[in-house]
Amino acid sequence: MAIVSRSSLRAFLGRFGWDTTAILIVLLAITLVLWYLASESLNKEFQNAFRMQVQDADGVLQQGMQNYIETVRTSAGLFIASEDVSRKEWHLFIESVDLPHNYPGISRMGFIRAVSNSERTAFIERVRTELRSISSGTPFFDIRPVGNRDKYMVVEYCEPQKSGDVEIGRDISVEPTWNEVTDLARDSGCVALTNPLNHPSSVNDTEIAILVPLYRYGSICTTTEQRRAAFLGFTFAVVHMGQIIGHLIERIASEPFELEIYSMPEGRSATDSCLTIGNESTASHLLYDLNYDQHPGPHATDAKFHSDMINREAIEIANRRWQCYFALRPDFHGRLPTNLPLIILSKGLLMAIILLFLGLGLANARSRVIDLSSDLQTSEAQNRAVVDHLVEGILVIDKNGILVSSNPAAKRLFGGTLEGRSIFNLVTGFSPLMIDGLVGTSVESSEAIGNRLDGSSFPLEASLGEVNMPDKRMFTAIVRDITERKRFEKDLLDAKEAAEASNRTKSRFLANISHELRTPLNSIIGFSNLLVKNKDGRLAAKDLTYIERINENGHHLLSIISEILDLSKIEAGKLQIIPEPIDLTKVIGETVELMLPQLHEKGLELITDLPASVKPLSTDRLRFKQVLLNLLGNAIKFTERGSLTIRLSIDPGTSLPLSVSFIDTGIGIPSDKLELIFEAFQQVDTAATRNFEGTGLGLTITRSMLWLMGYSIDVKSIEGQGSTFTVIFTKSISAGNVAPSAITKATALADDKSPSKLEIT
Repeated sequence: MAIVSRSSLRAFLGRFGWDTTAILIVLLAITLVLWYLASESLNKEFQNAFRMQVQDADGVLQQGMQNYIETVRTSAGLFIASEDVSRKEWHLFIESVDLPHNYPGISRMGFIRAVSNSERTAFIERVRTELRSISSGTPFFDIRPVGNRDKYMVVEYCEPQKSGDVEIGRDISVEPTWNEVTDLARDSGCVALTNPLNHPSSVNDTEIAILVPLYRYGSICTTTEQRRAAFLGFTFAVVHMGQIIGHLIERIASEPFELEIYSMPEGRSATDSCLTIGNESTASHLLYDLNYDQHPGPHATDAKFHSDMINREAIEIANRRWQCYFALRPDFHGRLPTNLPLIILSKGLLMAIILLFLGLGLANARSRVIDLSSDLQTSEAQNRAVVDHLVEGILVIDKNGILVSSNPAAKRLFGGTLEGRSIFNLVTGFSPLMIDGLVGTSVESSEAIGNRLDGSSFPLEASLGEVNMPDKRMFTAIVRDITERKRFEKDLLDAKEAAEASNRTKSRFLANISHELRTPLNSIIGFSNLLVKNKDGRLAAKDLTYIERINENGHHLLSIISEILDLSKIEAGKLQIIPEPIDLTKVIGETVELMLPQLHEKGLELITDLPASVKPLSTDRLRFKQVLLNLLGNAIKFTERGSLTIRLSIDPGTSLPLSVSFIDTGIGIPSDKLELIFEAFQQVDTAATRNFEGTGLGLTITRSMLWLMGYSIDVKSIEGQGSTFTVIFTKSISAGNVAPSAITKATALADDKSPSKLEIT
């Protein structure tokens, strides 16, 4: 390898130009500084973005768990409305709440009655009598475990019933996990959470219980003694932590972080005099791990992540302190422009290389100028012409900062003749020290404020450098107006901040709207269902009519909210399609049976044209049935008289389903409105005389669901004569042969004289 001598290097740099060498060094230094600042800025942006995601997740968890607790409080309202709640009434209430759909994660709900030793025999006999009245045979009931105790806390109701620590007849007063919170909850009147009830093989299968104490109606409960005297028992819910927290985290699951939640034994809150839950000597319990499959094996009482960015948040749920550990996953970095420092570094090096070649070119040009002195005047004239036609303004300054000359662009920029004026008056930000400190160097892209001769100002970008002259020091400044660029940068920043604020508002709204609206509606529907039964016979017919309207409107409003939330899930890509083989004729028959009351009310004839043998369709049963209900419900709503026909078409050779059509004799749709009906919140009839209720979301959701399942929908209609909606199965998958359907053709005729029914022919 050849070694470059100092004399050779000095000769090369001398030919290259010491001023250009200095510029190259400064440029490289600026590039490295900008690269470092960009890296630091990006790291802060990562931290801020992660902090915002943690705050959003913390709010979702706390608000979501509070909504689940409010659901258990709602069940306690039954005992306020009726002091003696029967097992059947409890069953009806649980059905009206619809736990799997509205509160995923609540595995069962029930009532625990406080029974003294003297009441034990009468209580057992009463429950046995009640069980005999609602079931055949003689169901065995007893308090378990057997034995005489001063008091019993017996599970009287539990739905759905299953064996285990909360089966009917179980005395929880002997269960340490339950017993450590029941007395405190009874004496304080506050909601309580237990520690984990089970020892699951997977941490996300952990179950805990929510307890709400109940007292006799009308009793005064201001002291501990009064509460003990009036105490009836608890309403409770056993919740599956993996399902509940997984359901809540689903709203923010697109954010790439890890999460572990621990139940801590710190004791009572410093800001709340209510019940303290848990045994302070007990170690913390791991309740949830978002990435359990990545952390197999036992967990310690403190979270451990392979991440350099971890955030710990403490939240209080019903006076129990939960510790949440959030850790940033590596794929979070993909959310931000992480290549910015690399771009700055690469562009800086590229500019340095370009400058190197330019320096060599300038060195060669300098040699040629010396050798071709006779062409100096011509070259000067050419250079002057170039300078005069440049868009940027060029200012020549002496060592005192006085302008010696300027090109036309500079005169236009500042609004007049500039020679003889001070550069320090024209450009705010330039100083004598800046000029004195220049020794063959330049300041690239320095931003400053330009002052026009008329007194106005504008932002400018300037490059200042020394002119290499043998007899005196001169300097040049290249300036350009950056007003438009500044305005564009400000508009871009404002738009970015507005978009981020709007997105955060929408995310928080969608995260909270579900339970915020559904919880009070389910309470209204549940209580109105009980009142309609008029158990005590104290309600007049007029009162029952009003309550029935409340119930109907509650169901209607719940349906509207569900449609809006379904549409939001579809737009957010959160709606899951789980295919399974389904018998189309059976699903169509179930759909028809659900709609028979509406057909009977309108007196419409329903004809089902179904083949005898149809191979199964592999699709999502629940979503496809929702599509059928929407299409059949629309056909009934917009048909005042005549008939409805459901026709299933199959491939004659393979018996695979091809399409299913809904044909009505209703009001029809104008040809220019056939696409409008599939848009959200749109109906054909938008005038003041609009006769049909609805949000206009049904067909929008229907088409979106069909698209997710791989199907399409077609509509043909003649205004005033009727419409035909056809679901086309472009993705039919056979799942084996099915026995020929018993329904070959069915007619449902509903009128005022005969009940609605499905006749098999």
